[in-house]
Amino acid sequence: MGIFTRHHRSGTARALAITLAAPLLLCTLMAAPAHADDSPSWDDVLAARGNVTQTQKLITTLEGNLNALQATAATKGDEAVAASLADAQAQASLDTITARTQTLTEQLAAAESSANDAISGASSAVASLYRSNISGSSTAELLTNSSPDDLLARLTSLDRLSLRNSQLAERAEQGQNTVSALTEQAHTARTEQQKLTEEADASARDAEQASRDADAAVAVVQQQQGELYAKLATLKNTSATVEQDYREAEAARLAYEEQQRQAEAAAVAARRAAQQGSGGVGTGGGVIAPPIVNSPAPSGVDNSPAGAQAYASGQVAARGWGSAQFHCLVSLWTRESSWSYTATNASSGAYGIPQSLPGAKMASAGADWRTNSQTQIIWGLGYITGRYGTPCGAWAHSQALGWY
Repeated sequence: MGIFTRHHRSGTARALAITLAAPLLLCTLMAAPAHADDSPSWDDVLAARGNVTQTQKLITTLEGNLNALQATAATKGDEAVAASLADAQAQASLDTITARTQTLTEQLAAAESSANDAISGASSAVASLYRSNISGSSTAELLTNSSPDDLLARLTSLDRLSLRNSQLAERAEQGQNTVSALTEQAHTARTEQQKLTEEADASARDAEQASRDADAAVAVVQQQQGELYAKLATLKNTSATVEQDYREAEAARLAYEEQQRQAEAAAVAARRAAQQGSGGVGTGGGVIAPPIVNSPAPSGVDNSPAGAQAYASGQVAARGWGSAQFHCLVSLWTRESSWSYTATNASSGAYGIPQSLPGAKMASAGADWRTNSQTQIIWGLGYITGRYGTPCGAWAHSQALGWY
């Protein structure tokens, strides 16, 4: 087992070794060619023993194979997270336009009913006017009527009916205009809905493929890295465990240097933000996107928030911290992700329970960081230990600045 899967050991040294190496170490890893097929065979390894030049050549090749193998898995994981986030956003857009289309359809139906009522009312008014004979009376008849009172009454009725007819006609026209406008809006919405439906379907397929690719990369790491470590150990006359621990120690060294750089940069950013009265930078925070559907968790891992907290409680105790530290951790990661292992920041892309940015930082704790809450917790506790000392230290920082 290699540094990407052996994530159940506890302790500060282990935490530092697997946690904060990501930026610098992963850049080194990703620079290597991703070809494990050129790995030296056991015959090559055994034949090289005793030949310093050949031994060093094979060591370099094997280390490059490990780098490429692990970097590919990390990259595929980040790609899967990005694809899943894009899928969630596409579905959210589709849901929005679907709701708007439904609303417009209902409004159009109501407008058509109202317009029909207005047209019927106007038609009835015309018919009523005709039946009252006012419409059939000539101007001469009205003016030569012998009864002034009757003339006045008939003129008043004519005026009222004409006004009513005009109002009904105006209402009918307005109703038809409303129907026309809503018809056009509904058509536009339905067209957009169809477009977004196709995009959502495509993004779902892309997300599923990216998830399969990431799972396959993790499987390759888990399958091949043990043999690569064993070959390195044979060439160096050590053991696979020693070789793995050496790489983890090197990761810890690089992580500490990167951590110091990040801490200094964060301090500068915090001072600037304080002067400007806003903001900060950190591992995550912000708007969390809808849950992402990832591949099933490894057998025996409870990825539920309750299961993740139970595992974290044991890890906190293993580090010698008391219940107060665990309570701080619960508060911190509830704010960050609600303890959801698929929580994704919709703006930054920070991922997982500790909101690692990018998610592939957590690859130093295990290749299965995308689907395993326990791997995320190991990484997150190591990050907290190296950066703030304790969960309460991280929580205090988060309380003060809104990030950690």
